[in-house]
Amino acid sequence: MLQVQIQASDGTQTLVQAPDESTIGKSAQAEVRLAGWRIAKEHARLIKTPSGILLEDLGSFGGVEVNGERVDTQYGPLKSSDRITIGPYTLTVSEIGTASGIVQAASTRRRSAKSVNLNGENGCTAYCLKPWTCVDKTSRP
Repeated sequence: MLQVQIQASDGTQTLVQAPDESTIGKSAQAEVRLAGWRIAKEHARLIKTPSGILLEDLGSFGGVEVNGERVDTQYGPLKSSDRITIGPYTLTVSEIGTASGIVQAASTRRRSAKSVNLNGENGCTAYCLKPWTCVDKTSRP
């Protein structure tokens, strides 16, 4: 599984858990959904391979940048410090259970596919990841 942190131009941050092959775009079928006129229905794709995570531009008009450099077709493997820019959004990607320190909590229930705001509103101490698997921020193993 992949963990995608999304930062909008207004500073709002969202954390999304996505499958090893995920589409980024505004389509309802996209695993990582972004909104806005500069975002294509299928804008880019993330692919986990044995050598790391690859980013593929799916030919969108607005394009994809990594660390300020435009991606022609593919870029990778991504590093945890790489910043992906798609329209007004900045994304960082990591694998769950690796150096990021995020460990998926066990859950047997499927929940809504929405993502959540990470700004700690209402005293929340948990990240809720797609599909709403919660990870406690205060007591990570």
